[in-house]
Amino acid sequence: MRVRLFSSRWLCAKGTKRESKNYLTSPLLHQESSLSPEFAHLHVHTEYSILDGACRIKDALTKAKSMDMHSLAITDHGVMYGALSFYQEALKAGVKPIIGAEVYVAPRGRKARDGGLTEKPYHLVLLARDNTGYHNLMRIVTRGFTEGFYYKPRVDQEVLAENGEGLIALSACLKGEVQAFLLQDDRQGAIRAIERYCSLFGDDCFYLEIMDHGIPEQAKVNQALIEIAREKGVGLVATNDVHFVSREDSGPHDHLLCIQTGKLLSETARLKFSTDEFYLKSASEMEAIFPDFPEALSNTVDIANRCEVDIKLDQVYLPGYDTPAGYDFDSYLEHLARAGVKRHYGENPPKEVEERLNTEISVIRSLGFSGYFLIVWDFVRYAKEHGIKVGPGRGSAAGSLVSYALGITTIDPIRYGLLFERFLNSERIALPDIDIDISHFRRGEVIDYVADKYGRDRVSPIVTFSRLKAKAAVKDVGRVREVPYARMDTLSKMIPDDPNMTIDLALEQSQDLRNAYDTDSEVREVVDIARSIEGMVRHASVHAAGIVIAADAIDSYSPLCVQQKSGEGSAVVITQYDMYDIEKLGLLKVDMLGLKTQSLLELAVNLINNRHSVNLDIDELPMDDGKTYELLQRGDTIGTFQLTSPGMRSLMRDMLPNRFEDIIALIALFRPGPLKQNMHRAFVDQKHGRRAVTYPHESLEEVLKETYGVIVYQEQAMQVARTIAGYTGLEADELRKAIGKKKSDIMFRHREKFLEGAMSGGIDEATATRVFDLIETFGGYGFNKSHSTAYALVSYQTAYLKTHYPSEYMAALMTIYMDNQDRLVEYINECKRMGLEVKPPDINVSDAYFTPEDGYVLFGLSAVRNVGGLVVEQIVACREDAGPFRSFGDFCDRAPSSILNKKTLESLIKAGAFDSIEPDRSRLLVTYDYSVSGAERRKAERDEGQFTLFGGGEDDVDETTRIEAPEISKHQLLAFEKEMLGVYVSEHPLSDWRSLVESYSDMEIAQISPEMDKTTVTLVGMIARLEKRYNKSGKPWAVFMLEDFSGAISTLVFNKRYESLADLLVDDAVVIVKGRLDLLDSSRKLLADDVKPLPKGAMKPNGLELSVEANQFTEEMMSRIKEILVEHAGDVPVQLRLSEKGSEAHYVQLGELFSVGIDGDLMALLKSELGASSVTLRYPEIG
Repeated sequence: MRVRLFSSRWLCAKGTKRESKNYLTSPLLHQESSLSPEFAHLHVHTEYSILDGACRIKDALTKAKSMDMHSLAITDHGVMYGALSFYQEALKAGVKPIIGAEVYVAPRGRKARDGGLTEKPYHLVLLARDNTGYHNLMRIVTRGFTEGFYYKPRVDQEVLAENGEGLIALSACLKGEVQAFLLQDDRQGAIRAIERYCSLFGDDCFYLEIMDHGIPEQAKVNQALIEIAREKGVGLVATNDVHFVSREDSGPHDHLLCIQTGKLLSETARLKFSTDEFYLKSASEMEAIFPDFPEALSNTVDIANRCEVDIKLDQVYLPGYDTPAGYDFDSYLEHLARAGVKRHYGENPPKEVEERLNTEISVIRSLGFSGYFLIVWDFVRYAKEHGIKVGPGRGSAAGSLVSYALGITTIDPIRYGLLFERFLNSERIALPDIDIDISHFRRGEVIDYVADKYGRDRVSPIVTFSRLKAKAAVKDVGRVREVPYARMDTLSKMIPDDPNMTIDLALEQSQDLRNAYDTDSEVREVVDIARSIEGMVRHASVHAAGIVIAADAIDSYSPLCVQQKSGEGSAVVITQYDMYDIEKLGLLKVDMLGLKTQSLLELAVNLINNRHSVNLDIDELPMDDGKTYELLQRGDTIGTFQLTSPGMRSLMRDMLPNRFEDIIALIALFRPGPLKQNMHRAFVDQKHGRRAVTYPHESLEEVLKETYGVIVYQEQAMQVARTIAGYTGLEADELRKAIGKKKSDIMFRHREKFLEGAMSGGIDEATATRVFDLIETFGGYGFNKSHSTAYALVSYQTAYLKTHYPSEYMAALMTIYMDNQDRLVEYINECKRMGLEVKPPDINVSDAYFTPEDGYVLFGLSAVRNVGGLVVEQIVACREDAGPFRSFGDFCDRAPSSILNKKTLESLIKAGAFDSIEPDRSRLLVTYDYSVSGAERRKAERDEGQFTLFGGGEDDVDETTRIEAPEISKHQLLAFEKEMLGVYVSEHPLSDWRSLVESYSDMEIAQISPEMDKTTVTLVGMIARLEKRYNKSGKPWAVFMLEDFSGAISTLVFNKRYESLADLLVDDAVVIVKGRLDLLDSSRKLLADDVKPLPKGAMKPNGLELSVEANQFTEEMMSRIKEILVEHAGDVPVQLRLSEKGSEAHYVQLGELFSVGIDGDLMALLKSELGASSVTLRYPEIG
């Protein structure tokens, strides 16, 4: 029930009424006046008030405009994340933007940090009156994070006093300081606060806010505020604390509160708004709430009139770059570019190169971008000079000859037909994107260099916002409403798995979802609420690559905040404006991505150069290396860049790439669009002559010859337009953009232009039409060749290293992914396939990371759990100082006492690190503390100058031989190894039953791919991390990890199955699980229908299957296989499976003469001959 305010016709003391400035004369906007009551909302929380705001900026502006409001404010909690987006959208909507924030004011000062959550900061609304106020507001909000953050970004009176110019302050909601005093019946405290704020901002720039959302406390506070305003002559302003756009949004807003705070709707002890009045009300509604206080309403317009902020957009603000004497930006860039061209092409470059260089320099100069290229060149040069691996280029920048000449990219755009217009043209306003990939190990060094050069207050990472996607919104809404998991799981899977999917689009595309929505009221409610919050900001984080370099202190352009960056120990200061706003402001943004692949190459090359005393330059590899192409043709590319997926490896085996251009095409073709159109199949068939290569017009042979007549790249579509229709480079790029955006009106205009140009060149209309249809259809699936070429180069580099330096490459690869258990298991298995053994760490050989040796790779010491970097450094230092450790006792004698603690030593022992000097881990685990005690005693004696009569030393360890050490089982030792290293290394607990596991399992867990979702499979593995859980009805179900040789998958046994299967569900049990795959989420799951024990006894195989590619089954191979089979005669029948691409496999049952016994080395010999995956024992069905 609403509490009415008492009547008062006057709000300010005599003579204190503000002089109103007509905002219709604002240079920003011109609006016609309205006959409705005038009102401007000055207290509005958008979705960027991330905890509790639910106003989409566009929706709020649209509604304000529809209610004939000429102004609207943004006042998010403690931040300005959305201020610039709001400013731009408001101008587009014809609404005057008022830039503000509701800041938190710390009662005892911003540096006080001992109050915990019990000390609540006051709220205060600040509005920018002019550009000075806007800049001061940015500084205040910034300092709230950089100086006052304690649970929330807080400022204090000092910050406000130093930055108060140009601001109008409002006393905020019930959490404002004045209101807080009044709620405590401390009228004098409230008056003192008012006087202080009037002193800080000026008498005519501080207002008391009155609100009425039907909350009883507001009636009490409002009455006191009105009385004080009358008594002290302070302005009064009516506001609504807007958190959502319409009253109907109250329900979705409550769901959003639950999602953001991790609560359920049914919980009572949670953040919840007590009424549904917190919406964007019309002027009439506000007048109805405050009928006796018209000046409180008109003051909102008065304040809006006074706020005139004009933010300059679409400028270019480059930081100063110091050129050598006698050069400006343009001349120095040209000097460097021409020198680089000569370095690449010789003293007399070809005419084509000279013309291309002149064109590019001219465009860059005309746009004023020379300084930008110099800045990027400078930090790339620094990185390379300091041994920091930089990628060859990414995106369209690889199409720039200037970038290549400067060494920013390492791909020759002339040789590979890359177009400058795809990167930059004369009509561009914003700075182009030059994306730089850098070793993620040392990215920070490059950022430090840039910060030191241009000023640390001018360099910053950039914020990015994650939003509620369609599937996540549906799941989150279901969770807070306590819809059963299985039901929500089914519903969310009806939404197509597309990153650009929306709920509306899903309702169009998914008939299952549409049917459920139309027939099930619970589904409809969940979907409707999810649609209301879909796309809203979920949280802010640090952009993975974006760095801004400003010409002045960054908080002169963007407010700053503090965020915790993933994987980093301390928080980082970043912009509050995202990358799009930063670009719109004209600031220099560079994408400096710390890429693991570049770290991999850097580490692998260092290992190679150190082990082999060579000076391998990864950017100067021979691009025609036959062995590398053989590896690609076999598809042995697990662990390489972009070429590792089963589908890609299959495509390589079909394509048989034998030149670098084929790898470029592979990267471009292996994407959903081209695959769906079978472009990859046309490419392969035409490459191998199975289909004739044809061109839509003879003049296009030069354009399409490289890709056998298939339009694979966007650049080819552009070149077709230039060749056939006489397009300029700029026009061709416009056509490319139109094709990509599928804008029918623009495409219609291009069709007319294309046909006209083609026919004027003598091409008939039918041919011209056919060519345009072709580029419209297939050009839409074309990929950026510059990007594909850059990626292909990195792919080739990784494949080359894997081919020629397998030990070093795999050691580097496993080091990079040391913390990713699934990847590590995959790469250990790949090592075994390659004939490389992976061994536990060795205390005498291993360094911190994986260590390559001839024929094997050692785990690194830092991979051992509980062993930190400092411990590893001390161990390595001991080795380097006095040589390898001769025994465990010698290790204890020489190692620092800080290492000789229970946690570290047990971890090293369990991981097998001492196996080379003490192979009996069981004994060592029982006796190590005796060795440590003896070593500590000897160290103490040495320190005191005491010596035993016989010299002492490591012989004291002999006392451990008298200690009985019960043998630890092999299973337990392997479990220790898994515990400490995250994976099984010496062997796998399933090794004794490998043939059984392979026989009863449809596939290895690692072979499961997304397209297998919802299929039923049978998997064999070991139960690990079993958990018994209970559903809402109190009935039990179970979840566990099913582990095989290749990896693990989360397996769920729901209540229906659980009761009959409970006895089989035990940790370490080896089981056969039949179930349905659930793969659409980030976590893969197997929903079990049946579980059976693996028969590990004396079960005998009933068949041996040998799989052979028909084209490889030569007379010589057949003879060797026969010889092996005859030498291992027995009673297990043998079946030959002959397969051929594109055809069904043929099975040949061999006669009794070739039946075998499976003992001895039969399996090893056959696997050596045919490959491990080609030899399979078959066992009887289990009933």
